Amino acid sequence: KAFELFQKAADQGYAPAQHHIGIMYHEGIGVDKDYRKAFERIQRAAIQGYSHAQTDLAIMYEGGKGIDQNYEKAMKWYLLSANNIDPSSASVDAQNNIGNLYENGYGVTQSYTKALDWYKKAAAQDLDLAQLNIGGLYENGNGVPQDYDKAFEWYKKAADQGNQEAS
Repeated sequence: KAFELFQKAADQGYAPAQHHIGIMYHEGIGVDKDYRKAFERIQRAAIQGYSHAQTDLAIMYEGGKGIDQNYEKAMKWYLLSANNIDPSSASVDAQNNIGNLYENGYGVTQSYTKALDWYKKAAAQDLDLAQLNIGGLYENGNGVPQDYDKAFEWYKKAADQGNQEAS
């Protein structure tokens, strides 16, 4: 029943409904799991500028689920979401994920400096994962002078928000 209601809204061009149908296919909620159909629906919503879909499409490209893995396309969609005028948790997640691509050199030239810049954008919006990632850069001296005190400060910020890995 939920699928039918989302389908009606999607048929009218409502991007969040397209995205939700994509998630339903991706997770097998009320329908058979189908990564290809998930990709198609999520892509439709992403093209319409829906930041949650843009981030999820980037995640699909990064992980290679339903499509061939493609870090360059993942970066493209993360950037669109991160710079989306509709600020949302998806945009913040995209900023953190861009940092991950730079930190690890996936589809881009590896750069701890750029990773830190993107992590800081997400951390400024209280994303605990970004705070955790910044702590890791300071702990390991990646792109910054190794500084255990700063690492602790960033880990504490993440832990204060309930991040178990930072605790």
